[in-house]
Amino acid sequence: MSEEQAFTLHAEMLGERMRQARLANGKSLRETARALGISSNTLSSFERGRRAISLPELELFAYHIETPLPFLLSGKPHTSTEKQKFNQNMMRTLRNRVIGASLRAHRKDAGKTIRQLADEVNMPTSRISAYERGERPIPIPHLTVIAAVLGHQIEDYFDRDGPVGEWEINRQVYDRIMEMPVETRQFLAQSANLPFVELAKRFSELPADRLRSVAEGLLDITI
Repeated sequence: MSEEQAFTLHAEMLGERMRQARLANGKSLRETARALGISSNTLSSFERGRRAISLPELELFAYHIETPLPFLLSGKPHTSTEKQKFNQNMMRTLRNRVIGASLRAHRKDAGKTIRQLADEVNMPTSRISAYERGERPIPIPHLTVIAAVLGHQIEDYFDRDGPVGEWEINRQVYDRIMEMPVETRQFLAQSANLPFVELAKRFSELPADRLRSVAEGLLDITI
């Protein structure tokens, strides 16, 4: 399979998961496209694999249909959490710049010039440069390949601090809590137990030697 065929297959598989997730959440093509700030034709081309969606666009898509990125990228099961509203155009522009800056930093960390990276991923230097400046959305298949060459994964470029990132983190926390035994969840749900949770958090942040010292001190008290 050629590189171009691999890109196309990747885009088609991702597009099909997008379409299925959108329909499963009862979202129309027009409504979803409007939420992303793109045309219905553009979204349709993403879902049919005719065009490859960029990560910022996929993040907005996932956010709108309340489906986490891992599911869209690999089909992992998911849950839903509350969202907040924001300007999708500004978010998309900002995310393109953040991803581009991260790519540039990772490229420099890898000791590669733009020319070297472009040659390794078989792309024009002008395209890599535009990606790094955030002037051009990076199709998911391209970002996946570039990240791999730089020793990273696409997850390294996920939104962490913005509203989409916050929503994803909340969803992950919810999933972890729901995996806990019922007794543990009930304990965490009681506000009276919050001091114990905060104490456990502080212990978890202590260096190993300091934690050992505290444990030995507690043993001395109880013996």
